[in-house]
Order: sequence, then structure tokens, then C-alpha cells
Amino acid sequence: MKHSIENVSTSYIIRLILNDLETFITAGKRQLAPHQNPENLLMRS
Repeated sequence: MKHSIENVSTSYIIRLILNDLETFITAGKRQLAPHQNPENLLMRS
């Protein structure tokens, strides 16, 4: 039981971190290349 709870919270934390990273990278790329479309970034990854 404890193991499954740890698994859920770990994957949830990883998902939050990846989400924050994606937001940060997208915002950074948007600042570096304002002419670039955010949809293009999503299709490339």
C-alpha cells in the first residue's frame, strides 16, 4: 500500500516538474524568438 502511494506521488511530482520545465522552456524560446509560433514548438517536441 505504501509503495503504491509513493509511486503515485512520485509520478505526480515528476509531472509537475516536467510541466514547469516545459512552461519555462516555451517562455524562454518565445523571448528569444518572438516571431516563432508556440504551436511549432509543440509539434517539434
